[in-house]
Amino acid sequence: MNQQRWNEQVETVVNTHSEAIDELKDFQLHLERDKGANALMEMHERQMASAGTYINLILVAGYAGFFGLWSTLSPKLPPRLYALCGLLAVLSLVLLNRPGFSRHLASSLRNAFQTLPVTADC
Repeated sequence: MNQQRWNEQVETVVNTHSEAIDELKDFQLHLERDKGANALMEMHERQMASAGTYINLILVAGYAGFFGLWSTLSPKLPPRLYALCGLLAVLSLVLLNRPGFSRHLASSLRNAFQTLPVTADC
C-alpha cells in the first residue's frame, strides 16, 4: 500500500513537471513570435522612414518646379490668374506640409501595432 501511494505521488509530481515544461515551451514559442514581430515592425518603420524621405524629395522637386514655371510665366499670364496660381500653391504648401499632416500611414500603423497583443495565437 505504501509503495502504491509513493508511485501515485511520483506520478503526480512528474505530471505536474511535464505540464510546467509544456507551458514553458509555449511561452518560448510566444517569445520567438514576439521577436519576429518586433523585427518586422522595425523593418517596416525603416521602410516607412525611407518612403517619407522620398516623398519629401518629390514634394520639394514638385514645388520648386511649379514656382520656377510660375515665375517664368509671370509676363504671359493675366495678373489675376498669376495671383490665383501663386495663392493656391502657397495655400497647398502651408496646409499640406504642417507638422500634424501625415502623408502616409506610418505613425498610425505603428500605433496600431503597439496596441495589439503580439503574443496572441495566430
